[in-house]
Amino acid sequence: MRAECARYRPAPRRVGLYFQSDRVANRRLPQQTRTRTKRRRAIQQKRALRCCAPAHYLRLPVELLLLIINAVESQSTLAAATCVCQTFQDEAERLLYRKVSLHGANDVYAFSEALARKPRRASFVRSFEVKDDGRIAPAIPKLLSILPRLTHLTHLALYLDVCFEDATRSHDVLRTLNECTFSLQSYEGYATRDRALLPFLARQRNIELLSARTQPIGSPSGVVAGPGWVLPPDALPRLTCLATDFAFFATSVQHPHTRSITHLDLSLEPLLEDELFAVLRDVGSQLVSLKYERDHRIVGAGDEHQVDPPVDFFRVAALPRLKFLDVADRISSGVSALDL
Repeated sequence: MRAECARYRPAPRRVGLYFQSDRVANRRLPQQTRTRTKRRRAIQQKRALRCCAPAHYLRLPVELLLLIINAVESQSTLAAATCVCQTFQDEAERLLYRKVSLHGANDVYAFSEALARKPRRASFVRSFEVKDDGRIAPAIPKLLSILPRLTHLTHLALYLDVCFEDATRSHDVLRTLNECTFSLQSYEGYATRDRALLPFLARQRNIELLSARTQPIGSPSGVVAGPGWVLPPDALPRLTCLATDFAFFATSVQHPHTRSITHLDLSLEPLLEDELFAVLRDVGSQLVSLKYERDHRIVGAGDEHQVDPPVDFFRVAALPRLKFLDVADRISSGVSALDL
């Protein structure tokens, strides 16, 4: 009877790494089987370690992980890091949205959708730049809904050509800026005749760099008129860097701002010598850096048409603190510079 029962005894089944038919058999495996089991277990542990490598790396201190991510400069690498885990996603998104540059209506719509999915992304933005590609007008309402949400913004650049074409849109943009709560350190944009820009600049007490254009980027050079208003004396108390054209400087910048500017960029439009000398009489004594562009109108090619080095203004104006000088020459005729 016992032999018959043993004959029909069920075959051992595999559980985990062991072959067992009962608990006693599991405890009394032969020495060769136990060695094979240890090898299999070691192999499985190595495979499991490879599969959960990200989790293994996350055991590093949080401070070290943050240093690693902050050293990454590639946007694609940061985008891939957001898919690793929640810790990487939070830090990588903070770096991805730190500087946002939009070029056209499609970029404005895409950025608005990104903020709608995760509203906290708006608090990551420190630098926000928008440039008009000629088709941004339909996205202006969406852009105006984005600006008040960027509460931690420190740099803003708005180059909206549509503001020169439509005074109503220009006023809507400036009215939205006056409602924003961010505190800027630098601002770049167009200086139109709309005086609504003045209250905005008066509220921004921490601006150190101002870039003001009186005509759209890429417009043909010629006689440029100023915006028709003057910066209030109590506005922009920390202004030290100014990038503009002669029309804005001559009509809108007066004392005390002429005494606080130490870095001046007048390369937005070509300057005549008389215009340059007039600027240097006001700010030359404290300038540390100067950048400007000269316009040369040449009729024909020949040795008599040579570009003189920019040394004349050193004889006319006193520049005791000047350390950096950048001069560009624009040749407005059809003669190549190689022929001069």
